[in-house]
Amino acid sequence: MKSNIVKSSRTSTSLQLDPSYFATMTAAERLICFEALKATAETTLGFLNQPRCYTDDGENNNAAGRFLEDLLEVLSRASTFVEEAAKGDSSSVPKEVETNAWLLLMVNASYADGLPRFAALAAELVAKVASAELHARRTETVQ
Repeated sequence: MKSNIVKSSRTSTSLQLDPSYFATMTAAERLICFEALKATAETTLGFLNQPRCYTDDGENNNAAGRFLEDLLEVLSRASTFVEEAAKGDSSSVPKEVETNAWLLLMVNASYADGLPRFAALAAELVAKVASAELHARRTETVQ
C-alpha cells in the first residue's frame, strides 16, 4: 500500500507532509521514521558542509547546497511532526507508551538543553509507562 505522501508525474515529484499521517502510525513505526529522518539529516548535513556545496567565494550555497538546505528543512519538519504525534498519542498500551517515551527521550537528548530538564522529562515518561503497565495489569485481573 502506498503512503500517499509522494505525488509524482513524468515531470515532477512533490512531498506532502501532513502531521496527521504520523498520528496514524504505531509508536514503533514513528520511532523507525524518526531514526531514519535523523540519520538522513545528519548525512545530508555532512554533504552540505563540504566546499563543493558553496559558491566560488565560499560565502553562499550553490544550487546543490540550496537543494540540500531545502531537504534538511523537509527532514526537520517531518521530525517535528513525528515528535508531535508521539506527544499526542493517547494510547494506554504499555509497549506503545514506552516506545513513545523512548522517541521523546531521543528527541530531547539531541536538544541537549540541560540535564535537569532532561531528567525531569525522563521521570515524567517513566511514570507514564508505569501507569500504563499498572492499568494493563488491573484490566487483566478484572477480566
